[in-house]
Amino acid sequence: MWLQDGEVGNALFCLEKQGIQYYCFAEKWTDKILYDKDNTYPNNTVIELDYTAKLESEEYLSDDSPFFFSDVDFDGEEEFVINRYKSGSRDSNAYDVYDVTPYGYFIRKTEIPFTELENGQCKFDSKNKAITVFGSNGWNNTINHTYQLKDGKIELVKLE
Repeated sequence: MWLQDGEVGNALFCLEKQGIQYYCFAEKWTDKILYDKDNTYPNNTVIELDYTAKLESEEYLSDDSPFFFSDVDFDGEEEFVINRYKSGSRDSNAYDVYDVTPYGYFIRKTEIPFTELENGQCKFDSKNKAITVFGSNGWNNTINHTYQLKDGKIELVKLE
């Protein structure tokens, strides 16, 4: 992990499963442990974290896990999700979502709604395989986008 006299920096995630190591690089990452302690870290500091699984009550997104696995696109396979603590709007957590290939490659999901996921700013509906992203374009004007899995693709189905 690299931190330039602050709490946000690059991170290289190294995961191991059945003796095989997988790596995923994140350009901007911070964690609750680092952010709330008012510490500064020298450049190129290596920080090791144990995996903290998301709580059962956290069906899709986790507030406290630095990274976790969750099926956020309803395809039956868990994606690798990096929690970017307080990197979203209004001090919410933002999330980077990656597909994990059988060969250990991480492919970032760059399509909406996966680039818009923030805690408290989205809702998952597993029954209808839908994600609603809440937003605003002003002081008192809300905009909600609902996306749904249709024919293997997530599509915008409702705009309010």
